[in-house]
Amino acid sequence: MTHTFHCPNCNGPLDYQGDGLTVECPFCGSSVVVPEALRPQEPASLNNVVIITTDRAEKAARPAAKTASGWIAGLFLIGLLGVITFFVTLGPDGTPLGALFPPTATPAPSSTPSPTPFAPLALTFGQEGSGPGYFADPRTLAVDTQGRIFVGDYLPGRIQAFTADGTFLWQQTLPTENDTVGDLAADGQGQLYAVVGRDIYVYRADTGEPVAQWATAPEHVGWYQAIAVTPKNEVVAVQKRELVKLDRQGQLLLHLGGVAIDFLDQVGVSDPVDMVDMTVDGAGDIYIATSDNAALKLDAEGKVKGLINGPPQADGLSSIAVAGGGQIAWSYDDTHVITDHTGKYLGAFKTNLFDDIEFNLQGQLVGLSRNPSRIEVYTIGQ
Repeated sequence: MTHTFHCPNCNGPLDYQGDGLTVECPFCGSSVVVPEALRPQEPASLNNVVIITTDRAEKAARPAAKTASGWIAGLFLIGLLGVITFFVTLGPDGTPLGALFPPTATPAPSSTPSPTPFAPLALTFGQEGSGPGYFADPRTLAVDTQGRIFVGDYLPGRIQAFTADGTFLWQQTLPTENDTVGDLAADGQGQLYAVVGRDIYVYRADTGEPVAQWATAPEHVGWYQAIAVTPKNEVVAVQKRELVKLDRQGQLLLHLGGVAIDFLDQVGVSDPVDMVDMTVDGAGDIYIATSDNAALKLDAEGKVKGLINGPPQADGLSSIAVAGGGQIAWSYDDTHVITDHTGKYLGAFKTNLFDDIEFNLQGQLVGLSRNPSRIEVYTIGQ
């Protein structure tokens, strides 16, 4: 049976399979002693049996003379002890001075304090279902500057909006039953953007009213895979081999890649990697998460600023998010690692299987759980 406890050095989650007295932390490399309560109990051993013997037979063989003299000496010692006790325990006026042998104070039992979780759960809402406020096939989420949370059901395609505390606001179903919601993003001026196949649908964030439908990227190489919004309320969208940046009216501002060349090749990524996710930070820099557990960082013009390696001993990167303070969340299904802007490890925690993550303005990590289907909000440790 697998037990999970936390590393005392970095607070990372550790899995213990029941063998050995120590576990090596995959996050900081420390060798951690397994708590005694989690170790398997050892069966009783005959080596622990204590045999008690007496010298009753020897005593029985002693001469009677020695026994009699022993009685006399014993009576004398008892009388002497009584006299000493009287003078020690009573003052000159006969007032007791206290016990001859005062009792030793028994120490109060102490409990080992439990470590504070690196990311305690602050809020959860939603459950599986098809009605308003329920999730049928949730795959993606977005959070706007007002704290509203938007959730997209993949198929049948549906978008729902909630307040920051989980109160249902509105829902919008896609026009045709075969339309799917691939990704969501919200800007700071009241618009919500949804990746629907090869197009981008635009909605009012407060009511869900449709605003526009933008066509594909200039060379329309495949379907859109991810979408994000910059601090200037520009929309960045990525197809299989193509990256575009659009203004709030859908006008093209930046185009990378296309039919002739993959946009990753165009910016200098020579290794054959796949794009996993994309996000934008508070400075407008673009982060492209790749299948080799790294994030390619581009500036607002699409020029490479650097490559940030993901946490070591981690595999299966599925989503990435950047907080306002620069912290990066790396999601590996049910394990989420927080690093600083350089990739330095800060902490980790486990949850249910997440399909998508986003930071809100308070620096909390909002996650979309697949099973059970719900939103979970975590307060990240400093």
